[in-house]
Amino acid sequence: MKYTKDNIDRYYFKTDIHIKETMLKRSVLTKITKLYRLLPVILILLATKANAQMAEYNMGNFWVYATQQKSVLMDFVNSSTGVFMNNGTTYYLGNFQNDGTVGYDNTLTIDPGLSSFAGTLAQTISGSGATSFYNLQFAGTAFSLQQSVSVVNQLDLSNGIVTAQQTSLQTVMNEVQMSAGSSWVNASLASFVDGFVQKTGNTAFTFPIGNGGYYRPLTLAAPTQATDVFTARYIYADPTAGAYTRTAKASGVGEVSDKEYWILQRATGSSSPEVTLSWNSSTSATIPSDLSRLQVVRWDGSQWINEGNASTTGNATAGTITADMTGYGVITLAVKNAAKQLAVKAFLQGIWSSSTLKMNQCLTDDGVTPQFTTAVDAVSVELHKASDYSTIIYTASGLMLEPDGTIHTSGSSAVDIPGTYTGNYYITIKTRNHVETTSASALSFAADNISYDFTTADSQAYGSNQVKLKTGVYGVYAGDITGKTSTQDQMVNGRDVSQVFSQANLSTAGYAKEDMNGDGMVNGRDINRVFSNANLSIYAILP
Repeated sequence: MKYTKDNIDRYYFKTDIHIKETMLKRSVLTKITKLYRLLPVILILLATKANAQMAEYNMGNFWVYATQQKSVLMDFVNSSTGVFMNNGTTYYLGNFQNDGTVGYDNTLTIDPGLSSFAGTLAQTISGSGATSFYNLQFAGTAFSLQQSVSVVNQLDLSNGIVTAQQTSLQTVMNEVQMSAGSSWVNASLASFVDGFVQKTGNTAFTFPIGNGGYYRPLTLAAPTQATDVFTARYIYADPTAGAYTRTAKASGVGEVSDKEYWILQRATGSSSPEVTLSWNSSTSATIPSDLSRLQVVRWDGSQWINEGNASTTGNATAGTITADMTGYGVITLAVKNAAKQLAVKAFLQGIWSSSTLKMNQCLTDDGVTPQFTTAVDAVSVELHKASDYSTIIYTASGLMLEPDGTIHTSGSSAVDIPGTYTGNYYITIKTRNHVETTSASALSFAADNISYDFTTADSQAYGSNQVKLKTGVYGVYAGDITGKTSTQDQMVNGRDVSQVFSQANLSTAGYAKEDMNGDGMVNGRDINRVFSNANLSIYAILP
């Protein structure tokens, strides 16, 4: 070939193309090789056809180390085969879906890192996998929690309400689960958990909860065991709307709030730490200036019961109330009427002791353990209309009768009577195995404090219908436990003797109505007591 200038130019042009093609192939091959090697840990970017929203998919193992930062600028999906470990700082600006494992490496000497949800639009947290964060921050706009997430160290509620998706307000699901020793910061009206928060451990904890745009925390004193688990949420609604009827309430319970309630459940453990609730004039029912009228009340499954008022802080505008709980569940605030105090005293013949000049406590079936903490038995007090005794104006049931004869509402030193009762009323005492006994006359309830003592004379009872226990001391007759057509027929007769005799033959033990002297067993002593009063034809003498 003749090497002309044109031939030489064409040769080098072809050679240049060949070289460039070879280099390009090598470059692509190198990249493909690198890509192939990274496949087990790579985050693949895919576009969804529905809305063209880009998402990061993790299908293998991925680590963010302690010195690293990662920002996910779009949706993040951790597949069922994905393991995403964050010991550095990861920012999520889109939705989050974990169907695999999201956690951290707790074997590193450097503390695990921060996972921050900081999107400018509402973010969804969902998936079927196990999701655990060492430090979790909510610093965005709003968050829809569609799976339970665990926080090991600290929850930072910088901004945005975390709303758990639930099948009902009372259904425990999609929780923020705070591990033992964990804490939170920055909860406020702008950022709280609208749903259930779970806390494990034996340290005091304030649940950062709210609802309806209001932040209303609940504080739990320290449980006894490190494994104890409690779950709580706040609901800004009338309890009646949740099937917790406000008008169904035990004696001594005031006006139940129609504005709000909390749910506090003891998921694991047996300890009973005290609870502190708060009130605020902008969200709560009207709070009286006399904070002693405030109560914590609990729904026991059929009615509201009084959990008391151990202490309060603040004033009618805002403050807190602490109660010693006997159980957990649905709780809220109640306000007692400006109650009158009835100081009433009575002795029961069956359990009165001539040696101590007081009553013995009723015992359980072991013959040692009292049925009640300090009280001897439970009684009821009724107010009857002066002009028509058959009309019962008010009944206070489940009252505590102390050894010295004092009768009181739980959490009070006397019997609480609503302030609306201002007329003249007979006072009647009823028990499970003694004769119904009524005051000698109707008393005026015009004053705030009323007192009546049955024990000083037999004439303190209507018809002087009391037994002499010792000189100057009188009590209610024992023995009325059954009747022909009712539980009690207001008299002591053969039916009562037969009932006690039958239970004595069965060696019945425990807190039984046939146990007249309260020693935890039914025997000959109880038969003798009932037989003696039956021979005297003892019966209730009423106006």
